Amino acid sequence: MTPKLRQFKLNTAGNDLICDEVVKIGIQEQILSDNDAVKIYSKKKSNDKCELRVRDEDGNVTVLSPHNFSIISGGASEDMAFSYYSETEDYIVNVDLMKFCRLIENLTEEQLIHIKDKI
Repeated sequence: MTPKLRQFKLNTAGNDLICDEVVKIGIQEQILSDNDAVKIYSKKKSNDKCELRVRDEDGNVTVLSPHNFSIISGGASEDMAFSYYSETEDYIVNVDLMKFCRLIENLTEEQLIHIKDKI
């Protein structure tokens, strides 16, 4: 089911924007068609949590919330892990970027990940 689209203008006077529908961002005011536009929306995952997603003009969907490890065997590599997740009509790609950085650190002996306690 495709959500109904509606147009609205952002209020820059400091008020929050609340929209229970898909937000479509177009260029040159062409926001009534899928041409020249992206869509930003949230999708509820199976664990009942929402992810922020973006869909580009070509139909590629990328998760902007960097904690989706849904097709990675064993899940996240560590507590602070972050991921890249994207899908097309034919494929899904999911990368544990923290694990990738740790492997590169081990190969190069250069620190890529910097973690600091919040005080």
